[in-house]
Amino acid sequence: MFVVTVIWKAKPDHASAFAERLIVQAHNSLANEPNCLQFDVAADPDDPTCYFLYEVYRAPSDFEAHLASDHFLKFAAETEAMVDEKTIKLFHRVAPVT
Repeated sequence: MFVVTVIWKAKPDHASAFAERLIVQAHNSLANEPNCLQFDVAADPDDPTCYFLYEVYRAPSDFEAHLASDHFLKFAAETEAMVDEKTIKLFHRVAPVT
């Protein structure tokens, strides 16, 4: 499994709208990408501009397909001006927690 984490810092005046778009993006990824196995959106309780994504794909190539998908490209274009920072980390999952 291939894991992607993203920490987003939205511009303060766009934080709410950005959160709404993240939720739509998560839904679209799970609904339209069979190899997107998990897509969680979390908010920092102490910082209303900070959001964390946890995404799981079967393989790195599935994440590449995600980045090329129409829904991701639309999300990226719609939210580009809403974001101050973005930090991406890529991982290979060692084992699931049971």
